[in-house]
Amino acid sequence: MRSIDAYFNRTSVTTDLANGVAVCKEVNVATAAASSVVDTATSLVGTVAGAATGVVGGVVGGLVGGSASTSSSSVTPTPTPAPTTLSTSAKAPSLSAQATVSFTTISSAWTGKTTSTTTQVNGLSATVIVLTPGVVAATTSSSTSSSGGYVYMTTTTDSGTFTAVQTKTLLPTIGTTATVQIIYPTPVTTCSNTGIAYAGYTNSFAGGQATYGYPKFTPTVYKSAKPSQTGITNYIAEVNSGSTGANVAYYGRTTTTQNWVIDHVFYLFARQDGYYSFNIPYTDDLQMVWYGDKAVSGWTRDNADIVQFWSSQIAVQTPQTIAVYLTTGSYLPLRVMFANGGGAGELDFNIYGPDGSTILASNRGLGTGSSSIDIVQFPCDTTQGKKFPAWGAET
Repeated sequence: MRSIDAYFNRTSVTTDLANGVAVCKEVNVATAAASSVVDTATSLVGTVAGAATGVVGGVVGGLVGGSASTSSSSVTPTPTPAPTTLSTSAKAPSLSAQATVSFTTISSAWTGKTTSTTTQVNGLSATVIVLTPGVVAATTSSSTSSSGGYVYMTTTTDSGTFTAVQTKTLLPTIGTTATVQIIYPTPVTTCSNTGIAYAGYTNSFAGGQATYGYPKFTPTVYKSAKPSQTGITNYIAEVNSGSTGANVAYYGRTTTTQNWVIDHVFYLFARQDGYYSFNIPYTDDLQMVWYGDKAVSGWTRDNADIVQFWSSQIAVQTPQTIAVYLTTGSYLPLRVMFANGGGAGELDFNIYGPDGSTILASNRGLGTGSSSIDIVQFPCDTTQGKKFPAWGAET
């Protein structure tokens, strides 16, 4: 069964870190003198970041034209407390680390023939850009920034040898460009731990999804159940039409039924301090997310951190998003379980970093996606997080 398309119908993927490829944000300038570079470089990182925000706003306005209307809303299953940090030990943050993610919707005309929706999440703020076919006025936009006559090229890169974010300033010769290099730590992957482990099961609670909230479904049954299929994936997504004979195809394999359950377990490595956002834009029929210690052991339906479900009583699903504050170098365990009770089905799940980067992405409605190097099955150092129990022997 499927309701009207969800509020999010496409997620923009803007990073490619699967192979540790550097992501560069460049701003060029000719340097008049090398003597003041070291003194000004650190403060200019903040200046450049602020200018970049202005450029993005200008570009959006220049591309879409017309007027934009805004509204805001927030979705979180718990109250908004003061943030707590996650240490580099195996202990994950408690529910008190959750925070509210605020959404702002901007609508405008564009030259496309169909409506386009793009979501951008940055820490605790998210922007939904809805572009509808219409007349676009010709506009231009430009933005420049400088400080004391100097503008720097700022680049970001990954390194598995650092345990904290590093900043390097490369001194230029007179008349050339100065470079500020930001180096982010990455998880150790020398123990064959890349990707997301998953298990597929026949749904023991098929047919109950028509009841609001799908209360019949009991996830703990699968702690001791033997899975029909297991494997490793680098994204979390699935979609099937529900037509006769069209069984569930996911992660390069096919099931023999549409009544299917997929359980996923993995760790998120925090490459920088800040709020990491976990987002379910749409699901059909049921999806649950747990993070922290209970994702490894002790998970139940009642203590799930996010629950999203399809219902004929819901015209348009409200995307579910929570944010958790993590510290650099820590690992957060997560479990994402999906259940389809029959007919059409869809699974989507996204993770965004404090700087708005996409760490885990699903392509809405396509059953495909991608992830960065920061998604691993378990830490190589067991003091930073223990392995998940074997399928069929969970607690």
